Amino acid sequence: MTFGASCSRGRRPGGSGLNMLDDRVPGGPAESHAEFIVGEALAAVGIRGLVRQHRLAVPGVGRFRFDLAVPDLRWAIEVDAFPPHRETAGHRADLRRDAAVASMGWSTTRLGPRDLGVALDGTVQHLRAEFHRRRQQALPGA
Repeated sequence: MTFGASCSRGRRPGGSGLNMLDDRVPGGPAESHAEFIVGEALAAVGIRGLVRQHRLAVPGVGRFRFDLAVPDLRWAIEVDAFPPHRETAGHRADLRRDAAVASMGWSTTRLGPRDLGVALDGTVQHLRAEFHRRRQQALPGA
């Protein structure tokens, strides 16, 4: 990464500033505080390849955007912290979307209110273990 005209008086940011930029989860901005927290927590425990607001086109169905995804593993993580995801119509729409992306080899992990808050540490450790399991399965000869 190069810093030039954007830095005042030709100064470069300090090392901690560069590290902070390198550790960000790439992709679009988080759409909720819960999504931001989960993404940062997953990055902090070593989940690599994580992308925010990952877009995926499903032929004949439409375009979808995942809160978080590890595209190399075809794994999406949806942070369903808002009531519409728990209501009947929203829940059905989520299930249709999950089925559509599954037809392309993707799997979706959905996090609800119980997975967040005080249970977040356990949720992050569970997702970390799932990431390592999926990565191991994706390795040749596994």
